[in-house]
Amino acid sequence: MLTGVYGNSFGSSLLATGAVATLGLIVFTGVRGLLPTFFQPYRHRQKTLGRFPWFIDVFLRPLDEFGRKGDLVLLYVLHQTVLLTCLLTLSGLNLLVLIPVYSRGTSQSERVDGWVSITISHIEPNSMAYLFPTTVTCLYSYIVLFYYTRFNAFYTHVKHSYGGTRHLLLLNLPKDLCDRNALRVACGDIYGDNVETIIPLSGTAINAVREGYLHDCTRKKYKERLLACQRLVCRIQYHQMRKERIQGVGRLAAFQRMFYSAFLVRETVKLRHTKSQVIALLHKTDQIRQRIELAITGTRVASDQFQREVEAITYPDFSDYQCLRATMPLIGSETILEQDTVPIRTPFSSALITLRTTRAAQMASQLIFSSNRAKPRVIPIDPNQLLWRNICLSDTRRSCLAVIFCLTVLAYATFYFLPSTFLNNYIVRHASQWFQRLYTPCMWIGCKETPSLSEETRASMGKATCYLCYKITSYVVVFLPTLVSIVFNSLLPVITSGLVLIARPLSIVTRRVIEYYTLFWMLVLIQGLIQLVTPSILSETGLLDISLLLDYSLQEILKQIGQNMPSQVFPFLTYAVTKYYMLSTLSLFRPLDILLACVLRLQRKEVRTPMPVRFKYAKLTAYSSHMICIGLLFGIIAPISMPVVTFAYLCIAAVDRYNILYVYPPLEEYSLSPSIDVVPSVFTTLFIGYSFMLVATGAYYLLLSGWVRVVCTGLNFILLIISITIKLHHDRKFSKHSMDVGLWKTMTLERNSILTVDESVWRNCRCVYEGVEHPKRSPGAWGHSLFIKYSAVSIPKGV
Repeated sequence: MLTGVYGNSFGSSLLATGAVATLGLIVFTGVRGLLPTFFQPYRHRQKTLGRFPWFIDVFLRPLDEFGRKGDLVLLYVLHQTVLLTCLLTLSGLNLLVLIPVYSRGTSQSERVDGWVSITISHIEPNSMAYLFPTTVTCLYSYIVLFYYTRFNAFYTHVKHSYGGTRHLLLLNLPKDLCDRNALRVACGDIYGDNVETIIPLSGTAINAVREGYLHDCTRKKYKERLLACQRLVCRIQYHQMRKERIQGVGRLAAFQRMFYSAFLVRETVKLRHTKSQVIALLHKTDQIRQRIELAITGTRVASDQFQREVEAITYPDFSDYQCLRATMPLIGSETILEQDTVPIRTPFSSALITLRTTRAAQMASQLIFSSNRAKPRVIPIDPNQLLWRNICLSDTRRSCLAVIFCLTVLAYATFYFLPSTFLNNYIVRHASQWFQRLYTPCMWIGCKETPSLSEETRASMGKATCYLCYKITSYVVVFLPTLVSIVFNSLLPVITSGLVLIARPLSIVTRRVIEYYTLFWMLVLIQGLIQLVTPSILSETGLLDISLLLDYSLQEILKQIGQNMPSQVFPFLTYAVTKYYMLSTLSLFRPLDILLACVLRLQRKEVRTPMPVRFKYAKLTAYSSHMICIGLLFGIIAPISMPVVTFAYLCIAAVDRYNILYVYPPLEEYSLSPSIDVVPSVFTTLFIGYSFMLVATGAYYLLLSGWVRVVCTGLNFILLIISITIKLHHDRKFSKHSMDVGLWKTMTLERNSILTVDESVWRNCRCVYEGVEHPKRSPGAWGHSLFIKYSAVSIPKGV
């Protein structure tokens, strides 16, 4: 039986992954202190709590340290805290109630032992013990709805205290408003004196902003190369000084001179290469300046003066920064735009309006601009979150791209199953042969027959004699399908992030939401729903036959799902402990980043530390949401799933918090946005997993007879209807319109709630970027620094 195979091997896999993860934590604890520039490049100046190791210390850190990375990061940490509290409560119910009840079951239909004995199938039919899982289901409903409503209330308070934005994006302007003067008059009639600036987003304007972003990036690279050049000059002088101080004529002195001469040759070659990079960046800056002037004014600037300045550059000593001071005004972005007005020579269909106050922008976003609600479409937006290249798209083209994106995702989901299903079927067909081939060399070590084994264990082992070799070999064979799933699922974020580009989203927030939903539902479909259906569509030859689903009615499909539930819990738990516990712990060593740094180092580039990875919010939340959703799916059927999922999520939370504190750089895209973000959608997945649990548990009760089938199934579906009703009522209460009229104030947070956050933390989050030069800007938000300059010269103030 598949249930017995995975149930018996789950203990071995849990022990093996736990040992590897624990060893990784021990090694990393020592390595991070020896190589802090590699494994904690953004380490804090505050002293750590020395009494605790780092994986406990990250949970004791104050919230303002996470808030320094952005409001969105702080919300993510608070969301983790809420989910951990909820999961610990649910796991406590399973450990104290369900597992003892299931383990003492007396089902005679199938004799099981081990991990399989703590599933609901171990209870005999029509037993009064079914009242315990029914009661726990009711408690699940209360806990999930309680945390869902409380977090929504907290998120609404945060969004209301955020204050919104002063910018409105007008899309699909009518033809009569695609003129600068007509748009100015229309905005003045509707918004009055609240309008501060109006920026027509034509092709030239967007190109200017894009080139401004490239100019800023080039200027940053120029600074880095120039400082690298100065460091090389300093090192050359240092090695030359040490070489001149060597006295004597012996072999030791000759060896020392040769040693420092080799250093001088290497540093001189690097200096020559770095100088060529500086000159290339200066020429690239000149080309970008000319493209900006061409995009704005339609004329090119003369490069004679620029060429003379390039030829006059010298490379002095490291002690003075004359080179840096002399060339900084040359590439300052403040000297690019000097005109009082910027003529718009190309037609435009979008515009960006800046109002004087956030309250005026909030009220203006609700006003009807014209008789046609679709033209123009008014969207509150943060300019730092805009993807400028995706603005000049009509609704028709945007809808076509959305359809193409959906079809592409469906095609990818279809072709995804072909290689994975082929490999899994191949493993199943050859599992017994591989077991014998692996077990026979294992016995060459000199193992002897294990005498202290029961007759039942000997019967399950077959011809195997050594129990340890048998467990190791069976674990390796059973782990192969899990390894295939991990490899294929690891490719999902890379492919999904590329597919999202097809949809051409307007902002970073929209792109993040699309990427999250795509990745989450792909994971749920692959490592969840398909697993429950696969045993029912296997033909007699062991191959998949989808046509078998057409012969089932809705009730039969539910019965098949209920029948397959106990047999699929342990493959998922094996996947969870391997993917989310062991691999998440090993990711602390940053192997890909170190490999990339080595490659860049071999390319003679100045790379002192691995490139810092970014906070991939959509990927992290999609993986954790998938694990919690499927864990809740098996929460009542196999109660061991909730403790395992809770422990894995605790490990994920520790790794994420460590990376937030020490690895991820602060980026401007981590700030709150007036648009709907991923945060409420992430917590909705808790409700989705809870709904799946009610349906799956009710489907299992349909297989039974007597009062259990009527009472338990009916109660599950009644709880589902009540929960959906409460959720819809709560969502309507906290909708955008309800927030505007103040209905959200009817629900308040308790003083001792875990979601109670000091307002100074949020103020610190909003001011974190002032005066700070970020190591890396968002590649999508083009020209966020040039936007203010461009808006100031586009249209006079007070329009």
